[in-house]
Amino acid sequence: MSLGFFFPSLLSMAMERTTLLAIGLFVFAWLTMIYQSCKEGWNRRRSAGMFMFLVGATSGVFLDNLLPAKSPLFPWIEPVAAVIMLIGLFIEWI
Repeated sequence: MSLGFFFPSLLSMAMERTTLLAIGLFVFAWLTMIYQSCKEGWNRRRSAGMFMFLVGATSGVFLDNLLPAKSPLFPWIEPVAAVIMLIGLFIEWI
């Protein structure tokens, strides 16, 4: 039985090379953040700030693929993601 039966939209999205590259880069970014926070002993403020920054970046890139085109949230994805990223940077640097 193929995985396409269980995850048809995920597999069709991952079949595109650019999407697969973006997924790989974001997985690398998340793993690097976790590794650096453990290695350098980040405090909670810095960890929370970087977590929020990556949540904003990840949602800005991938939510447009998950929401339907006629969704009322569609035009607000990137501005909200940018605000989340800025809040994450602000938390990290205060």
